[in-house]
Amino acid sequence: AEIIHNHGNGLLASNSDDWFHALYKIYNDREIRKVMGENGRKLIEKDFTIQSRLSGFEDFISKAIQPVQTIPFYQEFKKSEAYDITVIVPYRNEEQSLGQTLTIISQQTNLPKEVIFVNSSSTDGGSAFLNKWIEQHQGENGVHYRNIFEYTDTPSSSKNVGIRLAKTEWIAFMDCGLLFPKNWLESQICYINKSGLDIVSGLCYLNGTNVIDNCCLAHTYGYHRKRAVVPSTLVRKSIFEKTGLFLENRRSGYDHAWKIYLKKAALLRGVNLDAVVHYNGVNFADSFISLFKKM
Repeated sequence: AEIIHNHGNGLLASNSDDWFHALYKIYNDREIRKVMGENGRKLIEKDFTIQSRLSGFEDFISKAIQPVQTIPFYQEFKKSEAYDITVIVPYRNEEQSLGQTLTIISQQTNLPKEVIFVNSSSTDGGSAFLNKWIEQHQGENGVHYRNIFEYTDTPSSSKNVGIRLAKTEWIAFMDCGLLFPKNWLESQICYINKSGLDIVSGLCYLNGTNVIDNCCLAHTYGYHRKRAVVPSTLVRKSIFEKTGLFLENRRSGYDHAWKIYLKKAALLRGVNLDAVVHYNGVNFADSFISLFKKM
């Protein structure tokens, strides 16, 4: 807070370009460089890639759509009148939050048929924890769990792995560190039934943990805003045959790209105002170090 105050407008600039310029000036501060090092400075000088800076993004997306010729529907699971859903959860160094995510899944009023965790090159004990948990709880309440590692290291690529491996007609997305209501899947199914759509997203309520987190939200996703997000989304798997998969190798921005893909394919995505998720802690970045790691 003192750093921001000492640099005038600081992070509270009038628009995204002013904000990046102000942030760059702040980073030039010698004391901050001591904390972040020269690698962080080189990263900034090369490019800013936070999602809020989307100039020319749509042109880039139009050249980068990744078509999918076919995504086979596996017949291992018998279809029933109920919705057969695979929940896809990418994770990277989430050892502390995986237990909570598993609890949220197991307490859903409408349980999924399968849950695929995709390891995004974690370096902590999260994968070992998952393997042990799955060994002890596999098949409980009819839910099948898998822990996959295919050398991905970004959320978008890990989600794509889960989509390819999903064996059900419907796919839902979760992220570790988000809190979901117990009726999340049930609420999304009800929305699909009433609307007749093939895609529905929930909302994420954004509320930062400190001044840096709140400033980041104010200039990216929105402070104290509810925003439609991919985590919380329920979608028919065949939709990805029409749009292609998510933009590969992206930590952020792939959700905006997918929205463009859907528009190009003339597909309508519903937004369920009753399905609201929250971050359990930091929403975007609570320090300059974590901020620049997201770029």
